[in-house]
Amino acid sequence: LTAFKKWVLERFGTADALFTALDDDRSGTVTFKEFSTGCKGHGLPERLKDTLKTLFLLLDSDGASATTKGGGSIDKDEILFLDKWEPPPYLMVEPDHAARRAFQNVLLAKHNTNSFVAWRRALDKDSSMRVSFEEFTIQCQVLARSGISEAAPQCGVAALYASIDHDRSGWFTFKDWDEESHARLLTFVNYCRTEAGTCMNWLRRCMDPSADRTNEGIDFKTFANNLQASGLARSQRLEIFEGLQA
Repeated sequence: LTAFKKWVLERFGTADALFTALDDDRSGTVTFKEFSTGCKGHGLPERLKDTLKTLFLLLDSDGASATTKGGGSIDKDEILFLDKWEPPPYLMVEPDHAARRAFQNVLLAKHNTNSFVAWRRALDKDSSMRVSFEEFTIQCQVLARSGISEAAPQCGVAALYASIDHDRSGWFTFKDWDEESHARLLTFVNYCRTEAGTCMNWLRRCMDPSADRTNEGIDFKTFANNLQASGLARSQRLEIFEGLQA
């Protein structure tokens, strides 16, 4: 529906103008046949042509078209919904991959080239391992105020966000942020689960039983030594250790 609204705005300017173009017989309503023929005749993108029936049903607010023989019709008010509806900004823009590269590079440089640390300190502030559009927008504002101009690109935050949230779901994960770093983290998690059931159990197993337990934790040497059989290089173990500390 967002893609259809975007086409309507580009082709007609308003939903009102679309209705005028589709209502051939000036009956005040548009049948599915008029809707389909008119949209195709005015250059509806190929990728949307197979969705015309679905689009028609979505615009039919009273649901009559789904039960009426012949497909029913939609009136002007129902089509004018498109003018009133405001979809999320990231659905209305094209992703800017160059802006994403610049943004990611500056965050990597700021966090000693550690993508996991950059993720935790700059983006995933609640440690949920995913970042919503709203969270991303807030963090970009914070970063921009701190002097990182790449967080306020000329293309806009929505286009920057869309280059990370590939499926436009409204949130993105660490895998979307850095697939290779995510794969290394997953290797670590799977190793811990295989060895001890959970990451916390693995951590406890690594601890020196004679050590002071008031401040539970392990140093990097212990962490790295206990991961020798994981297949992770020492630099990759350091990346994960620093990320978990962030």
